[in-house]
Amino acid sequence: LLNVTASLDTVTLNTGASLSMAGGNNLAITGAGVADNGALTINSNDSSSSTLSFTSGAVTGTGTIALNAFTTGAVLAGSISQSTTSTISGFGQITAALTNNGTVDADVSGQLLYVLNNAGNSSLMEATGNGVLYVNPVTITQAPTGQITAANSAVDLNGCTITGGTLTSSGTDGIFNVISSPTVTLTNVINNSNINIYGGSSVNDTTGLYNTGTITVNANDSGSSTITI
Repeated sequence: LLNVTASLDTVTLNTGASLSMAGGNNLAITGAGVADNGALTINSNDSSSSTLSFTSGAVTGTGTIALNAFTTGAVLAGSISQSTTSTISGFGQITAALTNNGTVDADVSGQLLYVLNNAGNSSLMEATGNGVLYVNPVTITQAPTGQITAANSAVDLNGCTITGGTLTSSGTDGIFNVISSPTVTLTNVINNSNINIYGGSSVNDTTGLYNTGTITVNANDSGSSTITI
């Protein structure tokens, strides 16, 4: 249990090991990053607020960094490159400039994992377990292998720009929600998902949408909504 605010050059967690940051404490990684084959939890007791920050490090290994508090209670900050076998999960805020080659998973039922900075995605960003992945007005740049997935859960898009890759949904409750007035912009995106564009919201596709899913314009029959293709 980390019950102080600390700064470390690097952190190594062996298989089965855990590092829990108690609420009210922060950890700054200033060197190469984290070799994580265990579990690192931000705000493990869901009390006060905690931030894990990286100067410019990498997250490697087969382990998980779990955010464990609402909004600013658990924050992942700085600049991070995540490897193919690593996972960021839970609920809270990702304010870091993230290069994701692994998995980002909003997996806590009824809770939101916010993406609050530009990100690159060559692998998987998803909502599962009735969690919500909430993408603010930032840019997600995806490689052709990049996917954003709503797996029987919701991905909320709020004025963001998504370039490249695929949107997918599965299950009865798998849905992308376009939920507020800033326009969501899609560029070179393949849509295999169900998308609800709510009243007062809009989507602009700049390249002509390849769509195998279902897009509902003004899903709640309120105000006005548009999609421009």
